[in-house]
Amino acid sequence: MKISNEISVRTEQKMLRFYVIIGLSAAIVGILLFVLFNLGPSNLSLAKTSSTGAVVNAYAKVDSISGSTLYLSNVNEVGDQFSVDEEFIIIQMQEDVVRTDTNNNSSFGSITSMSNVGYYEILTISAMNRSGGDLLSLSFGSSLKNSYSTGNLASLQIVSFPSLGSGSYTTTSDIRALDWDGEIGGVLAFSVDGTLNLAHDINASGAGFRGGATNDNSTSTSNLNTVYISAVDGRYGDKGEGVHRNIRSDWQAGRGKIANGGGGGSCHNAGGGGGGNYSAGGEGGGGWNSSTSGGHGGAALSSYITSSKVYLGGGGGAGEINNNFNSEGGKGGGIIFIRASKIATSGSDVSIEADGETAPDVSNDGAGGGGAGGSILLQVDSIEASSSATLTISANGGDGGSCNTGNVHGAGAGGGQGVIYLTVPSLASYISAQTLNGVGGANTNRSGTSFAESGQGTDNSSIFTGSVVVLPVELLDFTAEAVGPINQILWSTASEQDNSHFLLERSDNGQDFEFMEEITGSGNSVSILDYDAYDANPSAITYYRLTQHDYSGSTQDLGVRVVNRELAKSEINVYPNPASGSIVTITLPERIAGESRLELRDISGKLVKNVELDANPAGKNIELIVSHIPKGIYLVSYSDGINASTKKLILR
Repeated sequence: MKISNEISVRTEQKMLRFYVIIGLSAAIVGILLFVLFNLGPSNLSLAKTSSTGAVVNAYAKVDSISGSTLYLSNVNEVGDQFSVDEEFIIIQMQEDVVRTDTNNNSSFGSITSMSNVGYYEILTISAMNRSGGDLLSLSFGSSLKNSYSTGNLASLQIVSFPSLGSGSYTTTSDIRALDWDGEIGGVLAFSVDGTLNLAHDINASGAGFRGGATNDNSTSTSNLNTVYISAVDGRYGDKGEGVHRNIRSDWQAGRGKIANGGGGGSCHNAGGGGGGNYSAGGEGGGGWNSSTSGGHGGAALSSYITSSKVYLGGGGGAGEINNNFNSEGGKGGGIIFIRASKIATSGSDVSIEADGETAPDVSNDGAGGGGAGGSILLQVDSIEASSSATLTISANGGDGGSCNTGNVHGAGAGGGQGVIYLTVPSLASYISAQTLNGVGGANTNRSGTSFAESGQGTDNSSIFTGSVVVLPVELLDFTAEAVGPINQILWSTASEQDNSHFLLERSDNGQDFEFMEEITGSGNSVSILDYDAYDANPSAITYYRLTQHDYSGSTQDLGVRVVNRELAKSEINVYPNPASGSIVTITLPERIAGESRLELRDISGKLVKNVELDANPAGKNIELIVSHIPKGIYLVSYSDGINASTKKLILR
């Protein structure tokens, strides 16, 4: 289902801004000249998108995959840390998608095959390998649903998927995605068990694919409109970045797009093309006396996009230069994944945004194209806002840069719109969703003012609401253990999509399984759900196999667990688990070799509670009060000098 809240195109605003700037142009030029001669160019910054806000994710490049192990490099754990038993997202960012249209003509940069780019899934870390604090690899318990590519012609990364707070969570500052650097970043992802109360902005604007860089040139050659690919050359603006992993130096510049990255302006003084995402970017404005052409707009990706395949916004192409005043292309918007039971605003107007960056204006020469909007995926049961605390959700294209001079120079094009996926069927009052195309920049000519192209397509045509479930069914936990004379089987899901039921089977030899129980699933859910089953007549060794079944008939193997009741006599039992009450019962082993120790630690290993035991605790039940302990994952550890047993405890 689509919604289309018509929002007026921003051309009139752009013209008003343009004429105001014209009126102040002499003062601006004077200030710029003062800065150039007194402070030097290294002190200038043309970037308009703020990068403020707290980063809550960890990132790493995936160099290779072997079975269920990922080998990593370029690990960034400043905002978060990868941890065992926590979730992460693996996502294909780039590949070699331009394979056929590689000649110097107007079709250069067209996508041959998108292959695996945009696919993602959520996994849980089962083990990690660190050396000297550096994370080298990690493993996950389940098999990959999608295929992924690594190597020089691909960019594959993992991003931590932290659960913020315990239960509901209220933001304490703006939250920001780490900017994409060519290998990692660009993605902002987190979950909240209850309600996400937004008192601050969630921001991935300008965190996507990078815009074309500026260069130096004093050449005034014209009529180079047929140069679509080139090495870095001052006569041609640099291309913006997109889903194609470009390692060829001779493809860096020129008018041609490169997948959804906008092309650079032609010599001399033409504007850069806008980046693309759901819709294509516009074409940059013509250069000196309109004799040269602007960069082509980045390609539209609408035919590839689904809720399970999404992309960073493409970067805009750079404007071309001959008098040292051109501008770079704008960055694309990033990707936002949020999973929560509900989103509510708190105290003030807030936004969830993945807008493309507006390219800087210039006082002369060609201006850069705007970056395309990014992708927003919100898996929530409801969204609430109020007149005093409105919510804006946006994946807008960035505007092209304007050229503020009396001569005829090229403005930058607008970036294409991004995409928004929402699981709610409609938007309530005081909530707006926007996927606007970026507006082309203004360039002067001898008879007035003209504009470079805006991003292509119809505004707000990429807002999808209703039954779309963004994030797939995820198994948080699956355990089986002996509890007194019976075996207890427990599992939890973080989210479910079209889940008809679970099938639990048992076996005495691990090979021949028989039906034990069918447990009804929740259909679609974005909350953590707990399930349990009990075997009243277990064998000495019993195997349990769990399978999830969709309404469509497809199945997912969730693994096998085994209970050895003889070994269990030397282990502890913890129940209920997961626990939502104030007391947890720990049953100690029946056989104790020596002095016993019982400890509760958090997932990082920090001691939370040292439990005192009496002189002969064998087989006793210990009641542990947990009402004062924050919700989360803990480890209950027992040792008696010979035997040791550790069980994971989940406090809801």
